[in-house]
Amino acid sequence: MSRTLSTSVLSTEGPQSVRPRSRVGLLVKVTLWRVVAAAAAVTVAAVHLPLIGPHLTEAPYIGIGFMLLSVAAPVLAVLLLVADTRPLWLGTFLVAALALTAFLLSRTVGLPMIRDDIGNWSDPLGIVAILAEAAMVAVAIRQLATPTTRTQHRAAPGSRSDAASHNIHEPTSGGADKQLSSARHRMR
Repeated sequence: MSRTLSTSVLSTEGPQSVRPRSRVGLLVKVTLWRVVAAAAAVTVAAVHLPLIGPHLTEAPYIGIGFMLLSVAAPVLAVLLLVADTRPLWLGTFLVAALALTAFLLSRTVGLPMIRDDIGNWSDPLGIVAILAEAAMVAVAIRQLATPTTRTQHRAAPGSRSDAASHNIHEPTSGGADKQLSSARHRMR
């Protein structure tokens, strides 16, 4: 049983992914993993936004870090929905892993100027943050380990992979196929 993302409904029937049309008419493959990572990134930003003000006064470097995270995470979320590249997944991993590491340090050994968070594992926003950041890290690792996650390279015109990307039927042994192939070559 696979999951399909349509523009308004997530179902358990149908193919692994759908290809909604973008504004420029290109097809974009949106998988469930990309949606999970994007949702987690939005959650990370939402959790850190209300913490910026208090941390700017208490520990300005933490407040600035929260601001940067609150900008980077939604940017990643949008990019994850429109692209599927190795550098993007690496960026997703790094942003989430750094945020998760900072949280763990703040709760264990403490960070300069905010040692009062040591041992505070039950903070509701903290729990949501570590779950979302861990989800981003886990999905990014999965996607980075998947050999199909890479920048799309355009095949040379006329090559077999170029024909496949344009849904051109490759000739077999039939006479009609040879005629079709010959007509295609004359059109070039």
